[in-house]
Parts: sequence; structure tokens; C-alpha cells
Amino acid sequence: FFDDIKPKNEKDKSERIDQFLRVISSNEAMNDALKTLGFDLLVAKLLENSSAINELIHLRNEDISVRPKMETEARKKQLAKAIYLLFHAIELARLENYYGTNPTIDSAYLYLRLSDQLGEMPMNFAVYELTDSISADSTYNALTPLGENIYNPEPIGQNLLGYSGEDEIIKIPISYSWVFDKLINPISEDSTIVESQDNFLKHLYGLYIAPTTPLVSYGKGMYYLDYTSTDSKLVVYYKNDEQEVDTISQSYMYVFTDSNLRYNHFQHSTEEADPEVAVQFNYNPDEPLVQDSVFYIKGLGLSRGVIVLDDIVNWLDSMPIAVNRAELRFELEENETLPVDTLIDKLFLYRIVDYDRVALTDYLVDNASFGGSYSKSKKYYSFNITYYLQSLLQEADPDLNIYVEQINAYLRANGAVLRSGNHSNRIKLIITYTKL
Repeated sequence: FFDDIKPKNEKDKSERIDQFLRVISSNEAMNDALKTLGFDLLVAKLLENSSAINELIHLRNEDISVRPKMETEARKKQLAKAIYLLFHAIELARLENYYGTNPTIDSAYLYLRLSDQLGEMPMNFAVYELTDSISADSTYNALTPLGENIYNPEPIGQNLLGYSGEDEIIKIPISYSWVFDKLINPISEDSTIVESQDNFLKHLYGLYIAPTTPLVSYGKGMYYLDYTSTDSKLVVYYKNDEQEVDTISQSYMYVFTDSNLRYNHFQHSTEEADPEVAVQFNYNPDEPLVQDSVFYIKGLGLSRGVIVLDDIVNWLDSMPIAVNRAELRFELEENETLPVDTLIDKLFLYRIVDYDRVALTDYLVDNASFGGSYSKSKKYYSFNITYYLQSLLQEADPDLNIYVEQINAYLRANGAVLRSGNHSNRIKLIITYTKL
């Protein structure tokens, strides 16, 4: 990217590159990262010797494979990404109108890397500008409707053709007028906007990406995006008066990193559910056509299960025993309308204490034996709750409620229909104990 700097002479070029490196090295967070990856010595050398600056420019243009040998492939990828982020951080620190004189936009796109998906339902996406900042010390409810005080409902870009996962990258065109009004013209008048990350985020709070395609009944369409991938970025392709006529477009990239604040927002519509598979809690053997008693687990904050252990604790409390092992099983209620690839792979059990999720003692003691994974051959999820059940017998006023939901429910949209305590083949708690 140094090639798009148009200095008066080579000395000016070196001085300006030197300035960029000093901005980076004076940034505490970036400096810590550079030290961790071994770049601090490199930056120091660059600051000491202008010839090293030229050497870095040449290295930047060479393939990573011909640079100094790395210890491992993982190390090579790690350093390659660090170099990528370092150079774009340097680019952000440039205190000039980096689009040049009289820029004209050829195109602008938001690229988003796909990390996973459920189904192949074609989906359209829109991009909106945030109208308020995201705060690291604030708590956000992922299910609360987003109002106009969060984002501008007028989209700044949207894909024209439905995306169904055929490509690894989603490519969304961005409005030329928005690029000029938000990224080019204001910065031309006030270069301090790109003087630091804090200044830039005060100018542009961020982006909100949301689907605009309504799903039909049983529509399968869930796309997981990796915003921290180096492939996820906003790119503006442009020309200006400084470059030669009919040359290829220059480009400027706005990248996302792990340090960028973000959160997921979910919207659930239960009106689309088929009433024939509605949850029913009372099983009547005299009405065989009525669905057996089940409960539904769904990720992204839609639903979880509550297990009440009052009867079993009353039984255990009636005799002096020691619990050797307690296994809790949830059997799957299969249904042909539920897509196979949406089934939850692993469940999680927890308590709620003062409105916070608290893992059971068995998980804290040995999470490997705690369980929760689905057994395809046995068609159930199994948990070891031995320590937890024993602890209930020792409490004067125990909380008998435990909650079950998908592990990492805030990240995945999978679901499962499980047999309840009123099912004809109900939830099982298998206890091995010793009488005292």
C-alpha cells in the first residue's frame, strides 16, 4: 500500500513511513501485540534505519513463503495475519486525504466470510449504519427489538441476488453516495478523523447487517459469518487525479478485528410454527392421535427446558443413603419435519443464582465426564449429576430447578424436541446408591 503514497521525493516517502511506524509503536495495545509476536524489534530497527524501511517494502511485495523461515505452519499463518493487520493499522494512522485529489468511485463492497450454515435457503441481506455506539461496559439483550435509535433504517447496501452458501464470501454492494458522504468528504475536511481508532469510531459507530428475506414455513436458512476473518472487510475501489489515465482502480480497506465490539441480535417468529407439532404437556393414552408430551430446546435465546427434582429429592431424603452415581437422560422425540442437520449436538445443564447461570458441581469438578453430547445409537443425551444430587441432600432449603439448553446457545440456532417428565417414555434419572 506504500505505492499509493505520492511523496515529493524518496526522502519524504521515508519520513512519512517512519511517522506511520511511530504511531503504531506508540499505541500501547498494538505495542503489546508486536512484542508478543516479535515485531517490536523489527519496528525498532525500522525506526533506526531507513534502509530497513525499504527492505520492509520489498518484503511486503514478496510472497510470505520467501520471507524468513518460520518454525511451524501455524506460526507462519499467525505472523502473516499479524503483518496484514499491522500494515492496515499503519494505513489507518495516515494523517492525510488518502483518497487523493478528486476521487471517483468505481465500486464499493462489504465482504463477509461464511463460517457455517444450516440449509441452503436463498437469502438477501441489507447493511445499515449504526446511529449509536456499542459500549464494552454495557449489557445488551440480544432479543430486544432494535429501534431507530440504534441504526438508520435506510440501508446503505444490499445484495441483489439471494445468497445460499454457494460461495464462501458474501459480497454486498455499498451505496456510492454513502461512501462519499461518510468516508470521503468528511475526512477530506478533517483528517483527524483517521488519526486514531477512537476518533474514527466516533465518526462511524459501526454497521448492522440483517437478513431481509422472510422465511416460508419450515424454511431452512441460517448463515454464520466470521467478522474477524481477514476476508471480512469493507473495500472502496476508486481512481483519482494523481494516477495515470486508464490505470486500474486503487483500493482502500476497512477491516474488522477481534478488538472491534459487536453482538448478535435475534428475532424469533413463533407464528410460523405448524400447530400439528405444537408442544403438549399432558399425554392422554385414550387419544392416540394427540402428540405425546414433549418440550422444545432451541438456540439463540428462543427456548430452554426446566427440570424440577422435587419428587426424587423427597424420596432420597426419606432414607440415609450415599449417591454413587446419578445419570440424567433426555430422550429425543424424532419428527420427520425437523431437518437432520439442525439437531443439537450437545446440551448443557445449569442453575440460576441471582439471575446468573451457574454450572453444576459435576461440570466444575470434571467437565469431561459431565456429558451432554447426543448419542446417535442410543438416541438420547446423558449427564452425570452425581455431585449435584448429593449436594441437594445436604442443603436445608435447596433450589430444585435445573435448566437445560443448547451449549453455546447464544451462537447456534440448532434445536431438539425432547421427551418430558409427562411423556409415556419420560425423562430418566438413574441412581446408583448405597444405604447407610
